[in-house]
Amino acid sequence: MTTILDVMRTSKQVGEKRVLTFVFSSELAITSTVESISNVTITPFDRVTQVLALTEDQRGVSGQTARVRFSGGTTGEKYLVTCDVLCSDGQQLFGQCVIDVQNVTVS
Repeated sequence: MTTILDVMRTSKQVGEKRVLTFVFSSELAITSTVESISNVTITPFDRVTQVLALTEDQRGVSGQTARVRFSGGTTGEKYLVTCDVLCSDGQQLFGQCVIDVQNVTVS
């Protein structure tokens, strides 16, 4: 069975490294776990003309969660991130998040 979870939303700054945690407990039996992240795709919304890549630079799983760390991106751009995981009970699940890259200055 393949299931896509509700889409999360978050923001990050260009120079920030941000960890996203995808929680799959609502789709898994209590004894099932996330075994691996099989794929992470990052798609820009093309809101700005010259888009720098939002990049994934680290990933891991623990219990019923998957964590992916991101860096980079372009100020003003939004990216759709899809995290595809394989679970111990044979399910393939997808978590999605929209990341809004901002340049926030604290004064």
